[in-house]
Amino acid sequence: MKLNVSKKILGGFLIISALLVIIAVISVLSLKKVDESYSDLIERRAAILANMKDVVNLASLQNNHARGILLLNNDDSVVNLKAANNNAHVILEETLKLMKLQANKDELQVIIDRNQLLKERYEAFLESRESMTPEEQLAYWKKNIEPIGLTIGPLAEKIASYAKTALEEATAVNNQQIDSVVTTVVVFSIVAVALAVIIEFGMNRVISQPLVRITEATQKMASGDLTIEAIHVKNKDELGVLAHSFNEMTTTIRQLVQEVSKSPEQVAASSEQLMASADQTSQ
Repeated sequence: MKLNVSKKILGGFLIISALLVIIAVISVLSLKKVDESYSDLIERRAAILANMKDVVNLASLQNNHARGILLLNNDDSVVNLKAANNNAHVILEETLKLMKLQANKDELQVIIDRNQLLKERYEAFLESRESMTPEEQLAYWKKNIEPIGLTIGPLAEKIASYAKTALEEATAVNNQQIDSVVTTVVVFSIVAVALAVIIEFGMNRVISQPLVRITEATQKMASGDLTIEAIHVKNKDELGVLAHSFNEMTTTIRQLVQEVSKSPEQVAASSEQLMASADQTSQ
């Protein structure tokens, strides 16, 4: 299949454009993947870690407020205990929605159940504490409230430790993905530049160089130099046709010049013959 000059130029442009499109598509897909990973990292894993740390603190607060109720019979401690328990419940439910692995959900559900049981136990204690002696209140607290309250914190710390490890691993993976995206874009950019240089070299060889040779030959002919050599162009496009036509034109002009240069000699010879004939006739 013969390609003309315009198709060659268009082909080179399309190849470079295709490479740029490929680089753009790869970059967009890679960045989208990194963005999804980063969103999961920040919106889910980091949130789980922060929530579990809050639950640990709230578990400690519940234990402190329960002691305040037991030792000081402080109404503020009652309000604060209920608020801490309710806040812990809200955070635990939110964290449960963020978790994906069923094993983690089951562990968190244990904490939710114990936090709810703790609420039921201290509400029962608050309702009946007026009828209890201080010794009975202490015994009830040690038997029914303290054991539950003391387990919530360690369980939450365990899940927080898992969440921290998962966050660190996800951060490392995310960084690797970013490095991979940068490497991919750099490699494809280098390949694109290299191919662009190769295409430019090829276009120069098949278009620019033949045009330069034809231009130089035309300028020599315009200055009257008919000794120029034939132009050798291997192209099968318009440039090849132009070079071939130029060579034929040069040959034709040379032949015309040679014929024109012979004409005066022929005229002179004919004149001498006529003069000789005239002299013979006059004698």
